Amino acid sequence: MSDDESLVVKAVDLGQWILDNSENARGSLHAILQEYREVEGGLRSKGEKKPDMQAVSQLKHLTPTVMFGHVPGMLPGDVFKNRGELAVLGGHTQYSRGIDNRVADLQGARAIVLSGGYKDDADHGSTMWYTGQGGQKNKQQVEDQEWVRDNLGLKQNAQTGTPVRVFRGSRDSAGETRYTYEGLYAVKEARRVKSKDGPLICQFLLDGLPNGHSVASTKVEFKSMSKKTYQPRTRLAAPDENSAPVAPRPSKKSKVPVIGSAEAPWGPIDRKAREARRAAAAKKPGLVSDDLSNGLEPHVPIPCYNELDDGALPPRLNYTPDYKWHPGVKEQLSGVLKALDEQMLHYRGGHTCSMAFNQAMMLKVCVQHVKYQCSITSK
Repeated sequence: MSDDESLVVKAVDLGQWILDNSENARGSLHAILQEYREVEGGLRSKGEKKPDMQAVSQLKHLTPTVMFGHVPGMLPGDVFKNRGELAVLGGHTQYSRGIDNRVADLQGARAIVLSGGYKDDADHGSTMWYTGQGGQKNKQQVEDQEWVRDNLGLKQNAQTGTPVRVFRGSRDSAGETRYTYEGLYAVKEARRVKSKDGPLICQFLLDGLPNGHSVASTKVEFKSMSKKTYQPRTRLAAPDENSAPVAPRPSKKSKVPVIGSAEAPWGPIDRKAREARRAAAAKKPGLVSDDLSNGLEPHVPIPCYNELDDGALPPRLNYTPDYKWHPGVKEQLSGVLKALDEQMLHYRGGHTCSMAFNQAMMLKVCVQHVKYQCSITSK
């Protein structure tokens, strides 16, 4: 399609696009997501390459076929952990491309991901200028983009009045990636202009549909997904200049000495024991998840049970192994946390690891209990 052709934009018919937030739709979507997370977490714990892609391939029979519009049960504002979750739920099925498009879909592209890959993107919240695909090398635009394939597909959205599903990529405070479903956006304009680097690019003006069909959760900037601004996590209050030094947490890939030693207070990861605990958890009634952490806690799974009703876990539940503090609370408890830090340092030889500290306390109690039993027996 040449640049000389005028673009006739068709208005979106809001009545055509239905947002299904029924309990059945939400439950079905959540069941698929939970199964994916269990499969993906298992593959990841085994050290498999590309566990997200493998999990999607294994569960492709569960993926809903949603060409256009909202995915039933997926609501604007829902947050997902990776591109594999978007794919297995039918929201955006392409792993490495920003535009989810099929050449045979004459209505246009199905979905896009805005993740800060192009410096010419301009995210203004409910509206944005989205840059097309192609012509980049090392985040630099080195060649002209053309009205072909995915770029042509997104242009057809404007011509047919078909909105596109939008996902925004970001990182949370711990540096973990997440993708938020922002709902349906109309393609209001398609143009071919000179990029900041010089070559021509295809750009699209997207506008969120009203009446609950869209949200704007965060602002995406250039390279925002590649910035890892988070710091190594600390379990309790950070030590002041007079505190004993706290050793950094060892790499999971490094050889870990015997559990309880000063060099490795967390101990070696026993995969077989972890899987045995998961299997044991599955035998108890009311299980809704055999591991809430999805492998984020390497030593032990975190099972969850519901003994009240048949309700499942909420789809927006995201487990984090870090502490999350409400503004001002950590400051109020700083004195208590410092005291606990000092107590841990005393028992753990310079390490502030709550798991190692709890193990030390349990061992101390057990030793005292044995001494008490021996004293009774000897009388």
